[in-house]
Amino acid sequence: MDTGQQMTIKVYHQELGYKGSPFTWWNGRPNEERIFKRLDRICVNMTFQTLFPNIEVEHLIRTGSDHTPLLMSCGEEAMKFVKPFKFLNFGAKHESFMEVLAIRKDVVRIKEMLFEEDPSVANRIVLQQAQAELKKYLSVEEQYWKQKAGMTWFEEEDKNTIFFHNHVNGKRQKLQLKRIQNYDGAWIESQDILSNVAVEFFQKQFT
Repeated sequence: MDTGQQMTIKVYHQELGYKGSPFTWWNGRPNEERIFKRLDRICVNMTFQTLFPNIEVEHLIRTGSDHTPLLMSCGEEAMKFVKPFKFLNFGAKHESFMEVLAIRKDVVRIKEMLFEEDPSVANRIVLQQAQAELKKYLSVEEQYWKQKAGMTWFEEEDKNTIFFHNHVNGKRQKLQLKRIQNYDGAWIESQDILSNVAVEFFQKQFT
């Protein structure tokens, strides 16, 4: 362990475990020149771990970068919505869309594991094709959330900070919302009040 790693562990006390591939970085070279390492990790102190005892870290799928993105889940109960959500984007109206999306993610994970075992040119091409196909489905999902929010990225930046930034981005990983900022600038964390603020926000968006 180098000095930087020693200092990190000393400051943060506790390194979290993980799910997924054991490697988070690849040097981009095939055959004998290939190098896989776990360079990226998440560390927390004991206070944080006491507050969130069910933390989980997942090594996600590489879709372009040589580093694997890390997703940390604190284990809080997701907010339950009474109304079932419906995809607005035409490409996501099919009832099996989420199943297909999950399958595409599994395919990429498998291709990634095969490439780590044998980083040949052929396996790299297969992996890149699987990643490209997954990106198409993720793009459809992203368009849905943009339509659902009823706003654009560049014309309503003030409203993005109120709801879109804290809700839509998180929705891409989990249907979970912890807090929102109302029109008066106050942060709402109570789940009961939060639901009313969310409904009021969308009503103003579409009227």
